[in-house]
Amino acid sequence: MDGGEPTVRLGSHPAAPTQVTSSGDPARDQHPASNGLLEALVRVARYHGLVANTSELSRGLPVGEQGLAVSSLEEAARRLGLAVRIEQLDVASIPVVTLPVIVLVEDEPAVVVEQIDRLAGTARIHSALEPGGVRNVPLSSFEGLKLPVVAFVGLMPSQAQAEASPEKPKDWFWSAVRRFWPNYTQVIIAALIGNLLGLASPLFIMNVYDRVIPNLAIPTLWVLTLGVLIAFLFDFIFKMLRMKIVDETGRRVDMAVAGRMFDHFLRLKMAARPASTGGVANQVRDLDSVRDALTSSTVIAATDLLFIGIFVWVMWFLVGPLAWVPAFAVPVVIAVTGLVQVPLSRALSESQSDAARRQSILVETVSSLETIKVSGGESWFRRAWDRAVAAASRSTTRARYWANVAASFTGVVFQLVSIVIVVWGVFLVLEGRITVGALIAANILAGRVLAPLNNISQTLARLLHARSALRSLDVLMKSETEGGVTARDLNSSGNAGVAFQNVSLTYPGSRVPALENISFTAETGEKIGVIGRVGSGKSTLVRILSGLYEPQSGTYLLGGIDTRQFSAADLRSTVGLCLQDAELFTGTLRENILMGAPNASASELERTVHLAGVDFFTSRHPDGLDMHIEERGRSLSGGQRQAVALARCLIRSPKIICLDEPTAYLDIMSERQLCARLKEIANEGITLFIATHRDGPLDLVDRILLLDKGKLLMDGPKDDVVSRLKAGAQAGHKTPSSSPGGGHAPGG
Repeated sequence: MDGGEPTVRLGSHPAAPTQVTSSGDPARDQHPASNGLLEALVRVARYHGLVANTSELSRGLPVGEQGLAVSSLEEAARRLGLAVRIEQLDVASIPVVTLPVIVLVEDEPAVVVEQIDRLAGTARIHSALEPGGVRNVPLSSFEGLKLPVVAFVGLMPSQAQAEASPEKPKDWFWSAVRRFWPNYTQVIIAALIGNLLGLASPLFIMNVYDRVIPNLAIPTLWVLTLGVLIAFLFDFIFKMLRMKIVDETGRRVDMAVAGRMFDHFLRLKMAARPASTGGVANQVRDLDSVRDALTSSTVIAATDLLFIGIFVWVMWFLVGPLAWVPAFAVPVVIAVTGLVQVPLSRALSESQSDAARRQSILVETVSSLETIKVSGGESWFRRAWDRAVAAASRSTTRARYWANVAASFTGVVFQLVSIVIVVWGVFLVLEGRITVGALIAANILAGRVLAPLNNISQTLARLLHARSALRSLDVLMKSETEGGVTARDLNSSGNAGVAFQNVSLTYPGSRVPALENISFTAETGEKIGVIGRVGSGKSTLVRILSGLYEPQSGTYLLGGIDTRQFSAADLRSTVGLCLQDAELFTGTLRENILMGAPNASASELERTVHLAGVDFFTSRHPDGLDMHIEERGRSLSGGQRQAVALARCLIRSPKIICLDEPTAYLDIMSERQLCARLKEIANEGITLFIATHRDGPLDLVDRILLLDKGKLLMDGPKDDVVSRLKAGAQAGHKTPSSSPGGGHAPGG
């Protein structure tokens, strides 16, 4: 760009608008999501002395084809320990002390403004999406454009950094709630005003009975009526305002907490993955009860409890000793309700566990319905379901019983309070100590005193359920996750050499090692086959290569560097893995392939689809790559699902490709076609690991690793290993592994 251009082009890849969840702030939501935003944030983070990794930072964030949405910038910054404030203002008005800042202009990619020279009328900007990166542009280039969105980025205070750190999951919930304490302060203020306005009704009744009726003061009646109507109007306004604040706060807390929780699940180490999918789903559903406890009528009931004393004091002022009746009833109701919470809490805990078991059986049944049918297991699952439903029903009934005990006792106390006030009040009226109007007002005020206690049993039960759910979720949130966003950058290294040094791994819950003291090296571009019996460790080896599991002992080196220095996202973008059991997801075929590479070009997609063999069946489908995929890919055959999984692996252009039984679901002709395409990929200098038990894929390799019972028995050129295996078979010796092509089922 030269200084004479009238407008500034900040990037060479214009960003199309994308859907952004509204935050209520026009500065946040009017600008579309823009490519380069993550790169700009990483650039600013490095300016503040933080080591940031784009691949790891983006993992789990809602990054679409056009990059990171502006509304998600704050969440991305919090991962790095940075705070973000977003405004709309002219670039020339940006204070120099706040630089560097991130700037988005119209539909251009994000840039970092690093320096502003007002005397020279220029700004130094950096765009990660343009060759050269840093350049100077005239400030006048920004004139006449739509007001830019400017993101001011700075370091968080140390306490906020600690709360934002993924290494401190114990505060994952309350740190999100604490951000909105000012909102709860507003709720308390609105509740105070509303409760004060609630005094209008009993005072109106008292004055009508004591002054208007005896004196026939009709004008006074109209004045009082107008005043109480105005009070009712403002009471309504403040109640609606309070409800609006509570609902909006609840929405924002829900977005923050749910995002943190789902992100944590995505980052879970495979070794820490919960055993029961249905149980986890039930626990996540219980998050709603936690949210409701802090963002619903529970909050309103709790704030009303704070102002019981106001009504008791007003009662004392109006009717003297009658105020002792509700004042005594309040602690009685609270004490009895508190005692009931002990068995209620126990019943709720049991109910939660039983519901999780029931949900687990349901999820397992739905996901494995075909297997259940062909195995004749319907009766077995029905019995398990009936037992789970019966247990859940019993615990739920017990919880409901104790909740009803508390509610019924509270109702009886309310009735007794009303009767005692009337009876005692009659004697006070006859003695001339209070008026009839005051007695009626006292009865109304007593109702207002006890009203917050009307649902105290339900409120406490809801809080107990929320506490139980939060404790259960805390266990999940404390599970170990994969490395943070400050891991070493792997993409800069061109070396794809692999080395295992005494690598061992035992799966959780197993006492037998899946791999034991495995050592080998593989140079860049080598083609290696991994063979062995079922359960020999083939699949485990390729899973470690791709970073799904970490060795429990020994060292895994990539490019001569311990892989624990790399982020999991970088490692998996370098080491692609195509699993034997291909998992597909609801959506289109295109979405399933591009989910890990949303910015892949049309030509890259076309080439990948051809190499993986996906075009063989999409070319005959009217929707092509936009064909709909059902849950878990049920609408496709096993071979088709495997082809899609291979395409999903290849689209990310990994330097190392690991294939776990890539032809397990293919017929002979399809296997030959796939091997021909894999040979084309192998000729591009890719390092290739193929775990297989069939001859076809072994034609692609030059070297074989033979595993048995988790140990490496042979490692050498393919012809040598095959000759030794054949020689052993001919000599009548029992080999510890099947020979290639021996026909063993996939496994290991």
